[in-house]
Amino acid sequence: MQQSTQQQQRQDTVVLKEREERRFEEFFNKFSRNGTSLNFADILMFALDRSLVTNGNNFSMFLTHFDDALGGDVKGERALNKPQFYFFLKQLAKKIFHNDPLHLEKMLNEILSEKSAVRDHNVEPNRIVVLDETNKRLLAETSIQAISLFERELKNIFTIYMQENLSNNKIMLRWKEIWVQNKKMNMVSLVRFLRDAEIVPHILSIEQLEEILMKIIPPINNKEYDFFQKGHFIQIYEKNLAECNDSDPQILIHELQLLLARISFELGLKEEGGGNQNNRKLDVEKYIRKFFGELMLFRRNENIEGPLPNLNRKLIKNLEKFTKQLLNDLSDFEEKDSSDDEPDGTDELQRIAALQGSLLFEQVSLNIPVDQVIKMLDKELPPIPPLPQQEKQMQKWDPEKRVVIGNPKPESPKNKNAKPKPAKKQQQRRKAGEPEPRKVIFEQKTEPKQSEQYIQELADKLKFEQKLISDVERGSLSDVQVAPVLIPEVLYPPNPPLDVQFLVEAAINSHNEANFVFAIQNYDDARKKWIALTGRDLTDGLELYFEFSKATVFESAGRDDLALVAYLNARQFSTKLPTNNPDKALAYCGLGSVFYNTEEYDWALRAFLKAREYRENSIGVETVDTATVYNNLGCCMYMLERNKEVMDSFLYPQSYGYFKLAHAILESQLGQFHPRTLTAARNINKSKNCWFENKPEFPKLWVEYAQDPFAGGKKKKKKKGKK
Repeated sequence: MQQSTQQQQRQDTVVLKEREERRFEEFFNKFSRNGTSLNFADILMFALDRSLVTNGNNFSMFLTHFDDALGGDVKGERALNKPQFYFFLKQLAKKIFHNDPLHLEKMLNEILSEKSAVRDHNVEPNRIVVLDETNKRLLAETSIQAISLFERELKNIFTIYMQENLSNNKIMLRWKEIWVQNKKMNMVSLVRFLRDAEIVPHILSIEQLEEILMKIIPPINNKEYDFFQKGHFIQIYEKNLAECNDSDPQILIHELQLLLARISFELGLKEEGGGNQNNRKLDVEKYIRKFFGELMLFRRNENIEGPLPNLNRKLIKNLEKFTKQLLNDLSDFEEKDSSDDEPDGTDELQRIAALQGSLLFEQVSLNIPVDQVIKMLDKELPPIPPLPQQEKQMQKWDPEKRVVIGNPKPESPKNKNAKPKPAKKQQQRRKAGEPEPRKVIFEQKTEPKQSEQYIQELADKLKFEQKLISDVERGSLSDVQVAPVLIPEVLYPPNPPLDVQFLVEAAINSHNEANFVFAIQNYDDARKKWIALTGRDLTDGLELYFEFSKATVFESAGRDDLALVAYLNARQFSTKLPTNNPDKALAYCGLGSVFYNTEEYDWALRAFLKAREYRENSIGVETVDTATVYNNLGCCMYMLERNKEVMDSFLYPQSYGYFKLAHAILESQLGQFHPRTLTAARNINKSKNCWFENKPEFPKLWVEYAQDPFAGGKKKKKKKGKK
């Protein structure tokens, strides 16, 4: 109980440096109008500036946490002071970074770090709405409350008009996947939605809509400026284009909400007669409710399962067409507040993912004939290379024996009158008052620490030691020396049809989100779809891809038995490929990964050696795929305690400096900041540290004390006349 309390204090307490405190103070003063408090509009502007508002972190979530931070009845202005704002950040951090035990540090790191993106080798600033007087009024608490009343209907519309769903005429990309990946709607889908909703041209012209859109998603690079200035947005509407460029601006769901709210504001201003005076007096909340509820006929959140209006409008027809799929989707993956419905603190999405993953673990373990598998692999995998032996540079030289010529020299006669050797002096007695000489005291033998003691010390260090935010930014939050990391194989099928491509990407996304059942199902559906479209069996290379991909999912789920079977199936397809095909190495890379996870490092080493042989013969040495195998070989050598082979190939010419070779190739091919290059560099550091950490402890045999001859100072001289 005491440890859990200390851990909670650790999570809710962060030590800021002086520079970080000043920066945090600057942010508070920048968005505070009076310097002492932040109202809801100020907090939203702060969140938009720090990219905290996403598809998953919507306006209603900020409203909920804002009310929690205020607490109870508030008299006067509804605003947060500094302690309340700090509490607001803590609650927000628990929601956004619920999987991270140090969620508050993660939140402050996100706030204090600079927000920019790299696109086409150019650094771009963060996109934020134009904070004119109208948009500031739309960000007010009452306006956001009115927008949030119709949030679930807008989620339905946003899901329907995603490009992946429109092109397939069915729900391929669900809302859960949209908000987890923070997917955006492109301009073609936006124009189609506005046309189906009869906003353009019945309410606004396309030119007026373009002007409003530039205030919601202002351009941030030259290509986006050209998109608006050269009239590409208007051309999408007039020519009814079905595709757009990847460099064109895209819109998130909260930006779509603000766009519709801005349109309602313009309509209200037109009804009131226009002018700046009416702009300030306009009841924004009233016209947002009127536009969303009466003009657009959106259903409120509590009536989302109710009937749709019987109107001949394309938007209504699309909602009717997909309503069953959308209701199932929202009922399965609706975000819930863990403080109200989940007393154990777990997230609903985590619970669903765990339930899906448990389906794999409920299956009975396979009875794999291990002896047959080993006998089969033993014939084709190369043996483990022997330990390198350092050659002797020079043989030992023995001096030649002296050869005596003639008779030996006679010995000299013994002297009979020789004096006997004096006997050894006895130890002199100590004089009166003389101290005893110091004895040599041997230290008691210390017992080496057990592994459990090291693990407990490490756990205490991670829980109770203070870490600074600057350490998080530098990536040095933990200094635990763990085992080196394998670099996995990354695959994608060559030239898949569009329908198959959507299924494959859905499988990859499900795998990344730990939805293993969905990932396996999507891979199977993609394979069947490809066969149905082509009308013939897939090639051996494509069959190898699907078997290998499913094996990686099993491996991530912890089912090494299923992964081993899938990799062996993939090996059957790889044997049918030509000898010069680099894909022949994939099955052996997968087998090596499974053996490595099951701590069969000798078999993992042999499998990666076979993969290395295929890669070097087919694509050469200086390639990324070959460097990946070199890194994995270094990991196996490390676990087999052959660190010299891992590190240095100059001392031992018969061995391979795998980590060094992998890092050099990856740095030249991918650059020094690529994740694979950084992984190889960290593996080198781990192997260096292992040189000093893998030696056993030994006790001190003795301690010897020496008397300082200068400790007493100068001796006193005797006075004359005294004896």
